[in-house]
Amino acid sequence: MKKFPWFELKTEFSIRCMSLINLCQGKGLVIEPSLGFRSLQDQATLWKSGRSMDSIEDAIDHLKTVKCDYLALILEKSQLPKIIKKQDDEGNEIDEEPKILTDYLPGFSWHNWGEAMNFHFLDYLNRPRLPTDPFQLDVIAQAAKELKLTPGYYMQPEQPYHVQFSGLNVGETYSPKHVNDHFEAKLKKQSIL
Repeated sequence: MKKFPWFELKTEFSIRCMSLINLCQGKGLVIEPSLGFRSLQDQATLWKSGRSMDSIEDAIDHLKTVKCDYLALILEKSQLPKIIKKQDDEGNEIDEEPKILTDYLPGFSWHNWGEAMNFHFLDYLNRPRLPTDPFQLDVIAQAAKELKLTPGYYMQPEQPYHVQFSGLNVGETYSPKHVNDHFEAKLKKQSIL
């Protein structure tokens, strides 16, 4: 297994996630992180998946209207998702219809802030598996709550393999302009270093 980049997460959040893994292991459930930090560019590519060009252009225009020019530029310049090929019943290669993968624009996912983690189970052969047993998911969710994390299992829409620091969405916590300015300042700070 590739070593998980804990350093990309906020320190207090990563400590609680490590505690969650240990707490679950004590309850007989072996979980490991599968995703933590996600870049704005990757978030934009995920957000574009399954959306029409008109929808993408509308989102870019909206971001510009609310003075989020940096986030608009990220969305505009990000890649379109790769087209996945599959075979039809006759064996012909066809494009698979892309699905919407996230509702969160770049900057509006706690993954972009280093405050969210997705996980999977390890089965008895140490292979990663997504948990499907509601009892196991509830055990993980309860353990997350003990550690003052917000379990995705209880969110609407449900995100059973997800935990985050805050109980609110980024957009409920910060204004779009604040989100834009935060990430633009972060880029400028990195450029100086």
